[in-house]
Formats: sequence, C-alpha cells, structure tokens
Amino acid sequence: MILRASWLIKNVNPNIYFLMAIELTAQETAEAIHSLKKYFAVEAGEEMGDLLRAAISVLAGEEKEITSPSPWPSLPMPTKHRILTTPVANVYPYYVAKAERKGRTKAEVDAIFCWLTGHSLRGLAAQLKKQTDFETFFREAPRMNPARALISGLICGVRVEDIPEPTMRAIRQLDKLVDELAKGKPMEKILRA
Repeated sequence: MILRASWLIKNVNPNIYFLMAIELTAQETAEAIHSLKKYFAVEAGEEMGDLLRAAISVLAGEEKEITSPSPWPSLPMPTKHRILTTPVANVYPYYVAKAERKGRTKAEVDAIFCWLTGHSLRGLAAQLKKQTDFETFFREAPRMNPARALISGLICGVRVEDIPEPTMRAIRQLDKLVDELAKGKPMEKILRA
C-alpha cells in the first residue's frame, strides 16, 4: 500500500520549514508517524502541536490533508540574507581582483564605489577599515547616486531593476557595475555619464 501525503519537514536550519510531497509504504508510514510523535514529545512547542497532530493524522490515513490553521505567525522571522551582514571589506578585494584580472585598476573600482554611494576615497577607506557591513554601508551612504536607477540588466540571473529590497538592489547594482568594468566597458558608460 502507498500513502500519498504532504508532510511538514523541518530542515537543518530551525527557521526553515517546507512542505514536501512524499509517497510512503506502510512501513515508512509507521516510521514517519513514530518520528513525528517523538519530535512532538521532545522538541515541538505548543504552537506546532496542532500541525504535527494533523501531519500524523494524514500519515495514518485518518485525513486526506492538513487543515490545521496556519502556524507561520508564531514561527521566528527568517534571518537576514548573509550578504547584508558581511563586511564590505571582505568582498572588496574580490571586486578589485576581478577588475585587475581583466586589465582594469583598483582606482576604477574605487570610482564605481564612490559614484554609487557618494563616499569620497577617504570615506570609502574609512568604511573598509571599520569593517562596515553592506546593509550599514548603503544605509549610511552620504548620497546614493540618483542615476543608479539607470542600471539595468541581469546579475546572477535576476534583473537588477526588479529587485524590491533597496539594499539588496544596491548590492546587485554594485555587482553589475563591476561586471561591466571587467567586461571592458568604458568608465563613462559604466557611470551613466
């Protein structure tokens, strides 16, 4: 006998849950029920109790689907994307190396940083020395260049202009400008002059 069900799986990261479509034999169903009951007894908080009971009911064949009210409001908020908390100084050498491999200079990379954020060369050096993270770097930028809205195209398979979160968009705009530099585009065009 095969049982089809949607089952809530807890990933390695305790903040990430997802529904997984599975097919289980009778033995696998019994093992899944045992695991869920063990999890429920040991780890699950009060908020997850109804959902786990519903998952066990589905696996046991007592119900066809989980109809428990959504538990998501009680779960912890997801953490920030790792790049937001990464110091700019940790990534800066890679931008420079990428440019230099293609015959461009560190000064051109610095010009891109300064053009985008309004930092002076001295201000950029201070931010790098302070190990400022990307989120703070862009949030406290002296004057984000209004011409950055002209930066468009794909970076990592995503359209830069379609990224809704402002800090992530600024990071991807910076990536795009350094990519253009490495591809040999003239600085006047890179800086949207």
